Amino acid sequence: MKISLCMIVKNEEKYIKMCLENAMKLADEAIIVDTGSTDKTKKIIGEFNNSNIKLIDYKWEDDFSKARNISIEAAKGDWILMLDADEKLLCNVDKVRNILEKAKSESYRIPLYNILNTSNVVYSSVYLKLFKNNRGYKYFGRIHEQLNVKDDQINGNGIDSSIAQIIHYGYLGNVIKDREKAKRNLKILRKQLKDNPNDPFVRYNIGASYEVAGNYKKALEYFFKANDILKRGDPTGLTLYEIDMAKRICECLINLKKYDDCIMLASNLLTDNKYKGYVDLQYIKSWCYFFTKEIQKSCRKF
Repeated sequence: MKISLCMIVKNEEKYIKMCLENAMKLADEAIIVDTGSTDKTKKIIGEFNNSNIKLIDYKWEDDFSKARNISIEAAKGDWILMLDADEKLLCNVDKVRNILEKAKSESYRIPLYNILNTSNVVYSSVYLKLFKNNRGYKYFGRIHEQLNVKDDQINGNGIDSSIAQIIHYGYLGNVIKDREKAKRNLKILRKQLKDNPNDPFVRYNIGASYEVAGNYKKALEYFFKANDILKRGDPTGLTLYEIDMAKRICECLINLKKYDDCIMLASNLLTDNKYKGYVDLQYIKSWCYFFTKEIQKSCRKF
């Protein structure tokens, strides 16, 4: 059984060595698509002097899926491990390989932890990072791309964090500033919105980009539009991005100092079984009470 590491990179001199040193402990080969690096990224990759690392130059087209799919097409492994250059894979190689050799599922999620600053590590979620090759799996969407694997082909539990986990450095404040991620993302997302004007996921991501940029009013505009579109469809249960969007709406309200509106929204959501026990909403609600000087309510045990 062989595992192919697939990546797309651009100006990743800060993290590429760290990423490859860890990922190549598990992977048998690496397919790296460079979309126009002008720093030392390609030089660092070349220093690995590993015939199992293939570097492909690709002209960037404002489409992450196209670049990712090029890496998949060149992969020869039985399994694809998809990582970004600012992600560090920590895993028990023997146990991961044992899981994949006995796999009945087509794909596996791996827990991901975001490094926000030197003292703040936040568990994000489980992300689909391992999937079988030669199954016709492709990514779609210009940005925040998704794999076309069916839900029933994804292992429900994912790989336990004691066996494998990913540390993501891309949300460090200086990294976001250096790359101007919000500005870049908005440019691509606007193109995607023209292609799919009624896609709530695209509008959610535009809202998230405006929130990162500090434009909270504009962010709310897109979040509310995404929510309106979602309401027109048949309810099939909440997706992870809908749960995240609820939190982001509250964050925007609290940043706009609309504390009463935030309290009302959070309270209403927490009465819904789909959001019941959502700690982030309870936390935000407590802060709103603190800012409105209702200290007893702020300290209340939920």
